[in-house]
Amino acid sequence: MRLENWDLKGRIGVRTQNESGSGSLLWTQRRDMFDIRVIAPLSGRVYELSGGAGNVTLRTPDRNTLQAEDAETLLRQTEGWYFPVSELVYWIRGLPAPALQVDSLLLDKENRVSALNQGGWSIHYKRYMGVEGTSMPGRLDLENEHVRVRLSVREWNLD
Repeated sequence: MRLENWDLKGRIGVRTQNESGSGSLLWTQRRDMFDIRVIAPLSGRVYELSGGAGNVTLRTPDRNTLQAEDAETLLRQTEGWYFPVSELVYWIRGLPAPALQVDSLLLDKENRVSALNQGGWSIHYKRYMGVEGTSMPGRLDLENEHVRVRLSVREWNLD
């Protein structure tokens, strides 16, 4: 199964050197096109990142719309930190990103990725879940020297 089309619902927590926050995560992936929404609890503020290769849009809670060639550039401009969205599309599925060298890779007893170091990021897979006969990550923690991200998937839909 290539898993080019999928949806997930879950939670995301982000901690940088200066701040931290969390929210609900809704991600729709259709081949190379994505729509990622993060909804902050309490305030209900919504951030929406969408697009594909060469054209990405970020809609902020204050209704600003920003565009760039890639998600990483938009996040660096608006949030001041780098987050590898292009690689996360692989990591969230338990796969190394093909464009980066793998520095280390550990598999669990069921031959699933349990830890991955790639592109300056350490990714630890804490839990997998069965989805339509496929084992998909249920929780993963990502970190580099500046940012920690915790992703917890509540629901996967595979097309």
